[in-house]
Amino acid sequence: MKTIKQILHKLVFFNSIRKIKQQDKVDLKNWLRNGLKLPPPEIIKHNIILKYAKKEKIHTFIANKKYINSREIILKLNFENIVKCDNYQSIIEKNYLIKNNSIIWINSEELLQFKTKKEIVIQIKKIIKSATQTNHNHVMLWDNAHLFLKNSNFPNVQEFKIFFLQERPFYNAMKTENNIFVMAPKL
Repeated sequence: MKTIKQILHKLVFFNSIRKIKQQDKVDLKNWLRNGLKLPPPEIIKHNIILKYAKKEKIHTFIANKKYINSREIILKLNFENIVKCDNYQSIIEKNYLIKNNSIIWINSEELLQFKTKKEIVIQIKKIIKSATQTNHNHVMLWDNAHLFLKNSNFPNVQEFKIFFLQERPFYNAMKTENNIFVMAPKL
């Protein structure tokens, strides 16, 4: 088993900050000790965000205010533009204004406010459609991917993939990485 230090040094953004919060180290250690059970610690989520930003050469990050405020220092070190949205609905609205490729972070838990599968599917399709309206190749990261496996009101993974590929057929595929659905032009 790898040590915490070995894992920290493999994280994409490790060298971009001098000091990782002590709580991040504790969370990472607990996650490893508990057999990588969901949810992964925030430091792992941030690594995924920055990995795809670096891979796709993306400098804009879009997410809700709560998420951005929790890690604004790390995000500012790695993104030129940070777009804060009140909720996933404003992500849909602001997405039309973005002039370049972006990382779009969506917390799937926000969709739990809708009570039926039909309502959730409509909202997912709106989000996907808004991200694919432009000619930009956004990377969409959907946190809490387990909801698509465990919650009967959510579409299953295959249905979710079909919705996305109908809008962006040239995207290679979708994959799940540490409880995050990753949708990008190249994986």
